Amino acid sequence: DTHMCPYYRRRIAVLLGLTTSSFPPTFSFSLSPPSLYLAIATFQRRSSSSSNNMPWKTKKTPRTVTASRPTDDEDNALPQPPPQTKATRTVRSSHFHCYLLRSCDPQHPYQTYIGFTVNPHNRIRQHNGILKWGGARRTKRSGRPWELVALVHGFPNSTTALQFEWAWQHFGKSLHVRAALGDSTARALGRKRGVKAKLTLLKALLQECDKYAEYPLSVYFLKEPFRHEYETATYDTTTTTRHADDGASTIIPTHLVTSLQEMPFWNDRATKKKKKNEKENNNNNNNNNNNPETKKMCHR
Repeated sequence: DTHMCPYYRRRIAVLLGLTTSSFPPTFSFSLSPPSLYLAIATFQRRSSSSSNNMPWKTKKTPRTVTASRPTDDEDNALPQPPPQTKATRTVRSSHFHCYLLRSCDPQHPYQTYIGFTVNPHNRIRQHNGILKWGGARRTKRSGRPWELVALVHGFPNSTTALQFEWAWQHFGKSLHVRAALGDSTARALGRKRGVKAKLTLLKALLQECDKYAEYPLSVYFLKEPFRHEYETATYDTTTTTRHADDGASTIIPTHLVTSLQEMPFWNDRATKKKKKNEKENNNNNNNNNNNPETKKMCHR
């Protein structure tokens, strides 16, 4: 007779079809060690094939969640639009610009920068560090202060404006430019530096590329010398493929403005700002009218 520990008591009880409460803790019986090992091995085979042989291990049932009945407010509520993801976000503006900056630092006379913006007034202040946040990293390291040379306006959407910006920055790599001017001419023009060279690239990009000829683009200048450099800029037209039959080129209108307030985006900016201020004033008035303390003062 061998006194059995609780672990083996539970196993033997399962083999015999009993429960642990059917015999006392001091229960013992005559069973030779080989027979005991054989009974334990049999129990292990049964437990590995099915977990139902272990009554002390209860199987957890999956938790079911019942949907609550919608309230009257939920039934009558209007359907909400789906959340706006990154792919569906659009720029809420109708004015898209590509611009050219030049450095006013005497140590960097040939340094320029080409970018894209919907608000040139804020963008130039970001480049010069007047506004704390924003501005390209390349304009922060050196070249400040920056001066606005030219603005291209009239793009239908931000995608077209960004494509135009990339072609202006990488003139020798753009497929549209290489197809219009030829590989050798495009690469030769793309290697030049300075304001005059960038204005030459702009003129060739606007007059020779079919992709941008269908848009009503226009160029704005803040100083007459920059406008003169743009109009007198020349490039090799012997290898051009556009307008080969009649030899004509697209004429892009140019405008000379004294400040950014004369550009089309400024009027819309002022109108939106005025509407925003009126909306805030109306909200403040409604809050004051709904305040009980304000009503008491008015009643008195």
